[in-house]
Amino acid sequence: MIGNPAAAAGSWTRPIPAAPPQVHPVAGHGPQGCVPALGTIRRLRALAAAGWPARSLASAAKVNPRTIGHIRAGRRHYIHADIAAAVAEIYAAASSLRPEQKLPPTTSARRAIRYTRELATREGWSCTPDDWAGLDMDDPKVGPATDVIDRTYQFKRRTTTAGDVLELIRTAASRTRIRNAWARLGLGERPIVVAALSDSTRPGGKMSGAQIAALFGVSQRAITRHRMAPRPDTPAAPAVPARAS
Repeated sequence: MIGNPAAAAGSWTRPIPAAPPQVHPVAGHGPQGCVPALGTIRRLRALAAAGWPARSLASAAKVNPRTIGHIRAGRRHYIHADIAAAVAEIYAAASSLRPEQKLPPTTSARRAIRYTRELATREGWSCTPDDWAGLDMDDPKVGPATDVIDRTYQFKRRTTTAGDVLELIRTAASRTRIRNAWARLGLGERPIVVAALSDSTRPGGKMSGAQIAALFGVSQRAITRHRMAPRPDTPAAPAVPARAS
């Protein structure tokens, strides 16, 4: 059990506001005392992309970890207003921090952080707190450019191209965003990215296999395979006609 991150590692570096952040339901009318779950889903998924384990957030919010998991997965359309306010308060404190800064330096904590980031990558929860900066997370009409939401509040996976990944690298996006984009790439797109980063005429300079592997969090062997793979834009070699006997 990871426990309450605030209690385990002292007060937050970013002070929690004296009054809990207000959650503004902008659409829908749920049961009495409940608000639309959209903003809370977005906050929990952004924290998951940053690596915050559900058990730690549940401990801080004083709710069952399953409750956090169900909300984060988009299984609730409405949630109790107290839970929404608690998550908003935790998000305000944790969104500017890495979980490694606040959770105990234990093997189980590191494992939970790694699992949460991998889960966010698999589920397509690529929007980090940085992506949401300055945006109203409770407004269904507002969202980062990469964020598309359907009626069940599930994030639809956006098709990611080699150009998207290269643009993130060019603009010095966070390593989490770059790795999430790489994870969503089709196998045919990855050789294009590796070839572009290996180009000696690249504006930022040629990257070695070790540098590319470290950037995407993969093995050098995987990068070597992508370098050797035929690129989609490379024409196939013409077939050699068999000699007549």
